[in-house]
Amino acid sequence: MDKFVFLDLEGTVCSLIENQQYSTTDYGNLPKVKQWLEKEGITAVGIFSFAIDNTEERNTFRNSWLRKGLEEQLGVQIFRIVTVEDVKADIERRKNIRIEFLWEVKQLYGKEIGFIEHCRANYKLCECVLLDDMVDNMILHTEDR
Repeated sequence: MDKFVFLDLEGTVCSLIENQQYSTTDYGNLPKVKQWLEKEGITAVGIFSFAIDNTEERNTFRNSWLRKGLEEQLGVQIFRIVTVEDVKADIERRKNIRIEFLWEVKQLYGKEIGFIEHCRANYKLCECVLLDDMVDNMILHTEDR
């Protein structure tokens, strides 16, 4: 079974991000995350962070020294950067509803439900893992619908 691992940013692998400024060299819980990734044999990870709202912010992160530093420090490649807009679209499609604002995704659904809906919408017959400091780390087994 394929396994897709996603990392939160703030508090999990780096310090606070403000206005898409990645000015910290504090990599948070990086040693613990690296140890787990190595133990599991993970060579590629996704980013699932509510600090990245849209495509513009995804591109800022994609070109940031933080992304390069995380790949180097963790010994992995970042294969996907999920935005809050992506999660909004996943929830809308799966629930057949319309969400007006991104804050609704963050406040009404939250990261845990957002992650579940994103994985169910995009990954079939696999295991999705979220490593996060603010919600319970989770392993989700997805099935084909």
